[in-house]
Amino acid sequence: MISDFITLISETFQKRLMDKEELINLFKILSEKTKEELSHSGFNNMESKLEFKLSSKFLYTKYSEAIKTQDEFITIQENRKKALLNAAGFKNYNDYKAFLENPIHEVLKSCFGTWVSYVRQNSLDGIIYQSPVEIFEEGSKAYFKLRGPNTTYSGEITYSNGCLTTLFTGASGKTFHHIYKIGNRKNPIVLQGIYSGISTADDPIGGRAVLSRSDQNFDILENRELRVEELKTSAKELDQGISIYFGQYEKNNLRLNPIISFSAQDLK
Repeated sequence: MISDFITLISETFQKRLMDKEELINLFKILSEKTKEELSHSGFNNMESKLEFKLSSKFLYTKYSEAIKTQDEFITIQENRKKALLNAAGFKNYNDYKAFLENPIHEVLKSCFGTWVSYVRQNSLDGIIYQSPVEIFEEGSKAYFKLRGPNTTYSGEITYSNGCLTTLFTGASGKTFHHIYKIGNRKNPIVLQGIYSGISTADDPIGGRAVLSRSDQNFDILENRELRVEELKTSAKELDQGISIYFGQYEKNNLRLNPIISFSAQDLK
């Protein structure tokens, strides 16, 4: 019984310890997230922005302790640690550790913000769908959110081999896959990519896609149907580029042959 009690006390104490460097880094992430400095005034502003879930006194005291101590670990109450992790955008400590071991690539981080997505309708009518997009960080991952006319789709976005890849899903369960070429370029203005997904008629479709960075708020941007012929007469360079890029159906859209027998006959 005594040994069990000692083990329980030891485990409880271990949970209240946190690596000093991990704690300092967590404060830096919190600073970036709240856009406040790690100072007296900055912590006061953080307290308000965090809706008083963490006091400025605690934040300042614990940060000062972390940067001044020579010890490898810092004592922190479990509920305070959880609140601090949540405030920085992490679900729990394991989520934070995953972020430290596999941080979001700097190229992808440079794409955080608001974008406009363009894809050509899978028809010969020359209609282009414009949709608001937001790329953002949440916890240890980056996410891609696209608002359609009726449904908002979201999913994780990753960087690998010079491309941004995302698989995003709506409330109905319908899924789309986009992949954009970016190389090692930070803060790009326009990205070209390929999309695949399911049409409103539940058919597989695919084609080219374009993302253009926007300085407007995601909630303000509208979904629009644009026409190639109208964009050609626009004075804006982007509109003219979009009209040329999406001008021809054959260069932008893929769709299946009519399926009748699900045999080789359908391929003819």
